[in-house]
Amino acid sequence: MVYQPYPTPPLIRLRFLFLIVWLSCTNKTTASGIEIAFNCTASRLEDGGYWTMVGTDTIFMNTLRFYTTDLKLVSGDKVVYTDSVAHLIDLTNPEGLHSFNVTMEKAPDFDAISFELGIDSTSNCSGALAGDLDPMHGMYWSWQSGYINLKAEGSVGSLKSYNTEIQYHIGGYLYPFLAAKKVELQTKSSNRIRVCFDLNRFLKATLSSGENHIMSPGTKAVSLSQAAVNAFMICQP
Repeated sequence: MVYQPYPTPPLIRLRFLFLIVWLSCTNKTTASGIEIAFNCTASRLEDGGYWTMVGTDTIFMNTLRFYTTDLKLVSGDKVVYTDSVAHLIDLTNPEGLHSFNVTMEKAPDFDAISFELGIDSTSNCSGALAGDLDPMHGMYWSWQSGYINLKAEGSVGSLKSYNTEIQYHIGGYLYPFLAAKKVELQTKSSNRIRVCFDLNRFLKATLSSGENHIMSPGTKAVSLSQAAVNAFMICQP
């Protein structure tokens, strides 16, 4: 006589299956996310651009985009989270590209953030890449000059008459013209960090130098990159 195992009743099988599912769910850690949102302090135009006053001049900006990399959340002297991904921020794009999210198992406490304004030398030496680093975004010069860290374009004048064109294409990854700079800001722990770019402060620094066009790496590009760093701040609630 061949032994036949006694079949497990359907109810017992159902309870056993429920126990497995419950145990797998209780062992999972709920992911936390922090949104890093960027804004511009100038007045918004209907087409997505901005305008501001610098002295007696009215400035209209139709392009304002930049790269952020190597984001760090800092508590005291300790780095509690790092995101090394390059993110393209386009403040003049009315459809978005103003923020990005970082995901972690548990959101840490922090009192400061830092990020690089621009692309590091390693990425520049890798040639044209994909995603936010795709040349289709208009932020890549060539394999010799690399990526544009910040692009700001506009005009000085009135809505009907643009008298002077402004073009700042800031980049450079070779010594002594390394233009990527670190931005460090004090803040508080939150699931949404709002970072503002003070366009007026940036333009005061750039226009006071008498430069309306900077289109390649060099000493002037490095100087303007520092002016851009000084224009970042945490937005007031």
